[in-house]
Parts: sequence; structure tokens; C-alpha cells
Amino acid sequence: MRKWNKSTSGTKKLRNGVAFAVTTAFGAAALVFAVPANAAPARVTEAAPTVTLAGGASAQRLDVINKKITKDYTNKSKQLSSCSVGTSGAKCSATANRAFTNTWQTSMGITVKALSTSLGFSHAATTAYSTTCHSPTMKKGQTWRMYPRGTHASYKIRKTTATQFRTTTQTSGTLTSFKASHNAIYCELK
Repeated sequence: MRKWNKSTSGTKKLRNGVAFAVTTAFGAAALVFAVPANAAPARVTEAAPTVTLAGGASAQRLDVINKKITKDYTNKSKQLSSCSVGTSGAKCSATANRAFTNTWQTSMGITVKALSTSLGFSHAATTAYSTTCHSPTMKKGQTWRMYPRGTHASYKIRKTTATQFRTTTQTSGTLTSFKASHNAIYCELK
């Protein structure tokens, strides 16, 4: 098989009616279509998620939509550390010396790297913590809790599938991701 390449700088076709492949790109995702030699040339509209192909080929596109990014977000579902006192009037210190595991929710086959690129922040798997938070004067039974702070995102994934005959879309439910910032914490008394 020889190749027919489509890019934003122009197109190049091969002669003699040989079979060819179409390579194009939607955002960060590269797509390759195999098209029979006797099929009409593919028509690609890059401004919208619509692709019309001949010869039974199909293509998929993944988009991150309904994005809401919140910086300096306190993640109270992921406690870093805590401490408590045995008698009223005492103080304590919560300390975190570990790697915090960031969370990434994916769907429709999107990768964490592609997702984080669309969201606009690093896809690091963990964030290092080495910090201490000192409590105020506490009562017996109270707990001084430490939580990570960082960037929180909510979003949906939309998958567009195009064939010669139709274009269909599927949309995920609302997903979330959280990436902690190095040594960024929030402490509170409970």
C-alpha cells in the first residue's frame, strides 16, 4: 500500500489508481484511514467534527467538553494527615512526607496525556509532599486535619464517529480530575 497524505499545508495524490491511505489529524489525535484504490477521494472538514469517507472507512474524534477548571481547590475527599490531643488546651502538628496520588477520570478511550493537555495542566501521576501544619489550641476529641490543594477539573468526553454514511456522537457523564500542587495544603479543626 502506498500513501496519500493530507495536512494543513496541502495534499498529495498518487497516480495509476493504486490503493492509498489517508492520514489526517484532529487536534492532538492522529487518524489513519485505509481506502480502496477505486474509491472516490476522501473529503475532510477540519473545522468541525465531520468526516465523509468513501470505501467503508471510518474515523473517530475525542473532544473534552463542558470544562470547568478550579485552581487553589481544597480536596477534602483526600486527607493528607491529621493529629489529635488527649487533653484540652494542648496543640498538635499534622505532617505529610509522602507522594500524593493525583486522580484522572477518563472515558471513551481518551488517554490521561490527551486529557491533561486539553485541560491545560500537567498529567503527573503523583505530587511530592513534605510539610507540617501546626494546630491552634484544641479541645479533647477534636482532630486537626490536613488536605491537599491544587487544580480541580470537571468535564465530559464526547466521541464522534464518522463513516461514509453518517456521523454519530456519544457523550460521557460528568468526570473529574485533581492534581495537587507541591506542598500546597489546607488545615482545619474538626
